[in-house]
Amino acid sequence: MRRRTISLVAVTMVSQLLLAAADPAVGAIRELYYRAGWEIPGLTGAKIRETRGVPGAVSGLTVDILEPTAPRGRLKLVFRMPATPNRLEFRDQPVEVQSLWRFSRYGHVYAYRLTGEHMGIEGDQWVALASETTVTFLDQDGSGKFSVMRYQGDVPDTVEIPGWVRDLQQLAPGR
Repeated sequence: MRRRTISLVAVTMVSQLLLAAADPAVGAIRELYYRAGWEIPGLTGAKIRETRGVPGAVSGLTVDILEPTAPRGRLKLVFRMPATPNRLEFRDQPVEVQSLWRFSRYGHVYAYRLTGEHMGIEGDQWVALASETTVTFLDQDGSGKFSVMRYQGDVPDTVEIPGWVRDLQQLAPGR
């Protein structure tokens, strides 16, 4: 009974925080920058399950749908609360990766899209909290560091193509 109560309280708290963060009057945080590059949950050891071409105006785009071998990790979440609008709350949210996609052009990876189910930790057990977050990690300058983490929220299901990716040229064989 105690575990269910803790889980129910955690779900209620997460739901309230997500609603507060999505309130335009509060000013939701949609993007975080970390110069050294974010750690992407589920990426280490992930295997390619499927590769798809991406139709559109920019040629050579592909999406690899990855299968994480270690799907548990943590996402940095940031909330601005209505009661204290000048304060941000940072949280290392335990997640279980539900989907992980890698975006590239001519073999140059420029983004990862991750959907993670929020988890609570009770002792040594990970418990689903009936909520999830989708984020996109971007390499905006071609450095190989995924320094921008963008919360998807109500943003259309697209991934920004940075200028350095648009400028890539396919090399002719033997070059």
